[in-house]
Amino acid sequence: MDIPIVNQNINQEITIYPNEKTANTSSKDRIKLIDNLVDTAINTTIDHAIKVLNEILMLDKKAIESLISNRVECNEALADHPTVQVGAIMNKTSSCGKSEYMGSEITGYNVGLLGIINGLFGVDENKCGYIAARYNDDGNLICFERFKVGEKP
Repeated sequence: MDIPIVNQNINQEITIYPNEKTANTSSKDRIKLIDNLVDTAINTTIDHAIKVLNEILMLDKKAIESLISNRVECNEALADHPTVQVGAIMNKTSSCGKSEYMGSEITGYNVGLLGIINGLFGVDENKCGYIAARYNDDGNLICFERFKVGEKP
């Protein structure tokens, strides 16, 4: 199947112009084609966001590291958003001299800038955001990258 002419503007809007070879394509094939084009546009946008995040990290590491590491309390309505990545605050109980999460009682929620940014791009099949912040062993932010399934961000 020939691919129709696609115009993708700076705002990531996609316009599909059928050509003479795709005008007679079945509706099912057109839907598959459109789904593939949308997936391509979304992936391009994620890659662009990662590129920009890494560029601004190099320009002002201290500011970006501070913004990304900062979390603010948020309400349950935001925590229930289907794509924004929000952390749960759990009760901590001291056990054997160290603090551990005991049980699953959630006492609040928090959100950071990366959770909001990830919310713009949706989630994968595991409900994880696509953009991860990578830290070194000393806890310093070193780069942004695509989240890899099976790895902790």
